[in-house]
Amino acid sequence: MTAKTVFKRGARENADAVKALFAENIDLAERSVCGVDGTEYLLLFLDCFADKDALQRFVIPPLAASTAETPPDSLHAAAEVKFPSSPEEAAELLCAGSALLFYGGEAQALALKKPADETGKESSPENIILGPHARFGNSCKRNVALLRDCIRTPALASAEFSLQNGTLTKVVLCYVEGVADGGAVEAAKKRVFSCAASGVGSVTEFIELFKEDRLSPFPQYVTSERPDRVTEALLRGCVAVIPDSSPWAILAPVSFADFLKSPEDAHSPWIYASLIRLLRFISVAITIITPALYVAVMSFHPRMLPVKLMLSAASGRAAVPLPAIAEVVIMEIFIELLREASTSMPSNVGSTISIVGGIVIGEAAISAGLASPLLVVIIAISAITSFTIPVYSMVISLRTVRFFSLLLASVFGFYGLIMSLIFMIVHMASLKSLGREYLFPVAPLRPKLWKRDVLRLPLRWTRG
Repeated sequence: MTAKTVFKRGARENADAVKALFAENIDLAERSVCGVDGTEYLLLFLDCFADKDALQRFVIPPLAASTAETPPDSLHAAAEVKFPSSPEEAAELLCAGSALLFYGGEAQALALKKPADETGKESSPENIILGPHARFGNSCKRNVALLRDCIRTPALASAEFSLQNGTLTKVVLCYVEGVADGGAVEAAKKRVFSCAASGVGSVTEFIELFKEDRLSPFPQYVTSERPDRVTEALLRGCVAVIPDSSPWAILAPVSFADFLKSPEDAHSPWIYASLIRLLRFISVAITIITPALYVAVMSFHPRMLPVKLMLSAASGRAAVPLPAIAEVVIMEIFIELLREASTSMPSNVGSTISIVGGIVIGEAAISAGLASPLLVVIIAISAITSFTIPVYSMVISLRTVRFFSLLLASVFGFYGLIMSLIFMIVHMASLKSLGREYLFPVAPLRPKLWKRDVLRLPLRWTRG
């Protein structure tokens, strides 16, 4: 443990000692005030935290009218005053929302934190039951303030980039110095500059251009509206890119396992959280494989089924005049249309439409001879398992790539299904997110990290 340093004799030296403890930062502000007799007072505060109106009304005018013989604490009207004895202690109070006042060899911490804004309703794509129900806003400065309120350490760094193109004018990059990999931070900055050179005109274009492999169907970053998810990722070594005029934060580097994590896992018992994570991995396999497996078995390999199941499936398909691939495609289109309709309707109506519509379409398809009962069950299971994935961008990707498996299975049968899975795994193994392998910690193999990235074991085990 490093020893704490003590304050020096001058206000400027003391302020510089505190500023030296902070990493790259965009919201660390300084204000100089001269008293009547020329005494210099320095105010150091975080722009996202300090109540600048209170500083302007209750602190700065009394200081400007003071003299060296008048103690500043007898003039300003701060609600609470603390006297830090070292730059380290002063930095902690600064991160907690206080404003620091330096004069001579003395330092004061003024409790003038800005009242917290209403964080809004919970993010609809990332609904949870346990844990904080808060989300980012459309101001990147406010979003950085939410992160700093969660990570109260000078190591939280933030860098601002101006993109004078279209509607997007500002991007903030946040990371925890000493935790985030320096190569990932530099790579993220290069990606931001690359997006600026490409003429970004909106937040949507920025998010799309931020991808390293833009032709890949798999997302190479996690987007989140939740401060708790972003905080956990920053403390794990990720970099957060926060565009202005958007409630989204882009998190990288990430691996495939990060898309199957939910903010609720940290607030659930470790046994339950680990089982749910394993269930999500199984859900990914079911979402991709089951429709293609149905086509392969019905069209090429019916003898793979047990005799009773084969007879039941054959009797169900007896009234269906369409081939298996056409049958699956029609039902998949119905399900996709039903999903889009439910998302476009108000929330209190959309859920009703999805339930009633699913039942009506399923019964009507069976009665009209467009689908067999077994296929309706398979499509319903595949749709349900896709909703267990917490990150919506991965849900969209899996809904897309399963049509690739469906196509190969319709041409080559079970061999085509295996080929499609091999192609997807090889492609994912070749992807990288800001230098990190996409299938980490499976490829390259790091079994010791499975207890943190694949499962959610107790903290005393993961920190050991």
